[in-house]
Amino acid sequence: MLLATKLGAQYVINYKKTLEWQEKLLQITGGRRVDHILDVVGAVDQTVKAICIGGWIHTIGVLGVRNVRILPHFLASRRRRGNNDLRP
Repeated sequence: MLLATKLGAQYVINYKKTLEWQEKLLQITGGRRVDHILDVVGAVDQTVKAICIGGWIHTIGVLGVRNVRILPHFLASRRRRGNNDLRP
């Protein structure tokens, strides 16, 4: 979090201290969803609730298999979706 601040982040949210971090994010932005989310903890459900139409979700790691409800506006964004697997 310190590195993100040093690199210019205006706000950082500690997901361990703020379990419903997407609500805090929407509070900071005045209810506006964001353009980019870097998700390094696999919080896919919360991330989808916080991303704007046409936004980018950058996910690094998801543990286990999950059923995630993808919202129609997310699929309608026409953005490229893909994944990379670094396992051998």
